[in-house]
Amino acid sequence: MKDLLTARFATRSAKVALFGKILAGLVGVFALAVSARAAVTINIQQVGSDVVATSSGSLNLSGLGLVTANGSTGANFMSVANGYISLGTPGSSTVYSGFSTSGSLGSGGFTSASSSSGDITAPDKADGYLFLPHNYVTGASLASTATWLSTNFTTLGLTDGASLTYTWSGDAITVNVVSAIPEPATVAFLSGSSALLLVAIYRRRPGKQGLVIVEKP
Repeated sequence: MKDLLTARFATRSAKVALFGKILAGLVGVFALAVSARAAVTINIQQVGSDVVATSSGSLNLSGLGLVTANGSTGANFMSVANGYISLGTPGSSTVYSGFSTSGSLGSGGFTSASSSSGDITAPDKADGYLFLPHNYVTGASLASTATWLSTNFTTLGLTDGASLTYTWSGDAITVNVVSAIPEPATVAFLSGSSALLLVAIYRRRPGKQGLVIVEKP
């Protein structure tokens, strides 16, 4: 009987340990998904033979200083070492300053984008300017993209896994050089699968206690 109780205790301890690992994994997935969508996030990814940057989110302008409400942006480009990337349809813009930066995207130089669309979003680490759509207001949605055809991270001088953040008192913009970011559907799937696994672990079948235990005489 002593051996039986010991085996059952070990089995339950293993279940608890597995539960802890699954819970830690779920926390990590949710944290990554949330961080990927906080404030404005720009993700630079390799998509086939092209490099594509996409931005989404909204901003609180509190803490930024207005440079001019009559700015403009021309063709979009990326200057990796200078911490500059521009996305969206070129045109009239409002220019701000007053942010600090941390991190780096790599050591690459200046490369013009092949195409772009959406709301102007262009943070500039070297000069300290942030270009946003003309007359942008706090909380308005921002979504844009820019594509560099037939190239890759190495050619552009981007460091895979690098991150650069522009921060001010009201908000922040984070630029990530990433292989993949979990989408909401993926997070939901992982959460559902893990929940089912937990149910399976703790479900007791009639006459059984999880693992088959052989009691010594």
